[in-house]
Amino acid sequence: MISGFVVAKLRIFPLIGTLGTCDVFRGVIYLFSKGEWVSQTDMTDQFLKISTSRFLGINYMVWFAIIIVAFGFVFLGHTRLGRHIYAIGNSEESAKISGIHTDRDKWLAYIISGGIAGLAGVLWVCKYANAQGTTANAFELNVIASVVLGGVAITGGSGTVTGVVLGSLLFGILSNILPLIQVSSFWQRAIRGTVILVSVVINSLVARRAARKALERRELDESF
Repeated sequence: MISGFVVAKLRIFPLIGTLGTCDVFRGVIYLFSKGEWVSQTDMTDQFLKISTSRFLGINYMVWFAIIIVAFGFVFLGHTRLGRHIYAIGNSEESAKISGIHTDRDKWLAYIISGGIAGLAGVLWVCKYANAQGTTANAFELNVIASVVLGGVAITGGSGTVTGVVLGSLLFGILSNILPLIQVSSFWQRAIRGTVILVSVVINSLVARRAARKALERRELDESF
């Protein structure tokens, strides 16, 4: 809610606003926890079983992923708010002219995203059986890389849930292969950073090409 307010109401650039609030939240967590860890002994067996129990032979963590993906697919493709989010990402000014409440819908998008991120945080703690203020530090870059690899425009307005799933799988495979072939941790970070840069460049080039073709078609229609 706070991140959404910062971006939607205070007009802070989304990437800067969310990274800024991220650091603020980490600092607040550190103050509340006084820098102490929450270890496995402090967690109940029922909580820890979430990461080990199975339903129909499939781990609960996989079921959570399936449910979230299904929710995202239906929400973005078959609800009014989902279509509004695409419109705002494509052109906020055009969305306003069309009668879309851009501030409200952007705020709701951040609330939903934050709720899913919170669920992911709970599942992370459950899986690794410990929690600390630096948990998943810098993991947001991996998320950005996975999303961009999945074909989501860094400027917004285009992308699919299916693409994000494929991008996440690809990036996850890459992250798991590098340690297996004994690539040093420093080179792993360099390779992941290169993947992010290349993905953003390709994404940008494709978006520009699409925009140029759309402009050419518009000029051709006007000439007729």
